[in-house]
Amino acid sequence: MQDVVAEEVYVTTVTDAQLAARLCNKEPSAMEDVYDCHGRFSYSLVLRLVGDHHVAEDLVQETFLRVWTRIHLYSPDRGALRAWVGAIARNLALDHLRSCNLRRQTLNFEPSRLEQLPSPVSQPDRESFFRVDAAFDKLTADQKRVLDLAYFQGLSQTEMAGLLRRPLGTVKTWIRTALGTLRAEMLSGRSNRSRLE
Repeated sequence: MQDVVAEEVYVTTVTDAQLAARLCNKEPSAMEDVYDCHGRFSYSLVLRLVGDHHVAEDLVQETFLRVWTRIHLYSPDRGALRAWVGAIARNLALDHLRSCNLRRQTLNFEPSRLEQLPSPVSQPDRESFFRVDAAFDKLTADQKRVLDLAYFQGLSQTEMAGLLRRPLGTVKTWIRTALGTLRAEMLSGRSNRSRLE
């Protein structure tokens, strides 16, 4: 019993940098530790997206396989290991959902629907895309990170604060200032365009 308690304490006190270094050295025990630390979190994250226990289990297995093979891409300076593992899990889940959606569309495809397809992207839409892209470049790394976690990965502000190990107020400020910057840049681009017209 004492051994089990000692092992749990070790797993919870090991730093991300230490764990990443052990993973880079391909220590099997490091993989067990990272799974003990982040397996349940990854599973609940994936299950919430895909809604199927069996699929979630498969995707979590794939997540930790990628952690093992791609640990050299992780840098503790850029965020918590949990956030990195969570991003891999979420991306795999989203890829799975996109794949299922594509298969469904292919199975339900009717040639007559070709006539209903929208026309190619118009020039104003392309301009909007480039304006958004340029506005996004003006954000700080932290602002980009929280917008990605919120809008593309579906995390709540509380979940983001936990993942990023930052106070909730800080996360809220990053989101608010990021959205304010984007809004100001988009309005500025629109007024410049109307002046040109």
